[in-house]
Amino acid sequence: MRFVVLATELYKYSSGDFYNEVERSAAYSIYQKKIVAHQNGMMSILLAPSTVDSAGNAILVQRMLVKTKDNTIFNIDAYISPAAFKSKDQFIKLSKRIFETLQIGSRVPHRKATAEKVNIWGTKMNFELTVPRDYNVTVDRKVDFQVIGFHRFTDFADTTWQELTIYTGNFPWKDYKHYGFNEDSAKSVPDVFINKPISWMMFMDKVKPVFVKEQKIPLEPGDGGLLVHIGMVSDKLKMVDELTDIVRTIKLEN
Repeated sequence: MRFVVLATELYKYSSGDFYNEVERSAAYSIYQKKIVAHQNGMMSILLAPSTVDSAGNAILVQRMLVKTKDNTIFNIDAYISPAAFKSKDQFIKLSKRIFETLQIGSRVPHRKATAEKVNIWGTKMNFELTVPRDYNVTVDRKVDFQVIGFHRFTDFADTTWQELTIYTGNFPWKDYKHYGFNEDSAKSVPDVFINKPISWMMFMDKVKPVFVKEQKIPLEPGDGGLLVHIGMVSDKLKMVDELTDIVRTIKLEN
């Protein structure tokens, strides 16, 4: 890899004054900012790092935030490899030329409340999902597992973060380890999932703050059967409660 351009949905929306929202954001205070395009409801803002950090295998040389005509926001990053660092100025110019070609398309993220059916990896079963307004569902399928993600659209200035993932496969991870918790600090929280009693593992750190709720649940009987791992994480306890309400609505179609 020498040069890569990567677009990412931020699951954010602008309240209207997009440039000043970016100016006020602490997360983007280290960038020099310039409006690249502002037409027909779209605004793109070029973000140039004050200094290009040469550490790491992927070196960010240029970034652009884009507000679309429906006020949702996505991000485009340009990266180079360490081998290309000596030519970084050329790649900065190249990424700017690429960013300037962006035009309005038909992209409109789905933000209305809806119902979705997702096939469960390796089976003929389906999850029936009730998706609330301002949530978007993604499905990432690999060779031996699948991850369903629920993403919540929030105001650009809202720093609250949340994550709901549903993993199906045979080797689920453990969210609590990622956030520095030990299993013996878990609180057991009884609940029901797909008409069966379960017990969530609940971890709380009010200082960080971070709240983790998760569990591995067998979808098939017997040892070695298919597992579903559900993980809910946020910096707000009330958001974990909201994610739990979404999980409770999930149904299984055989």
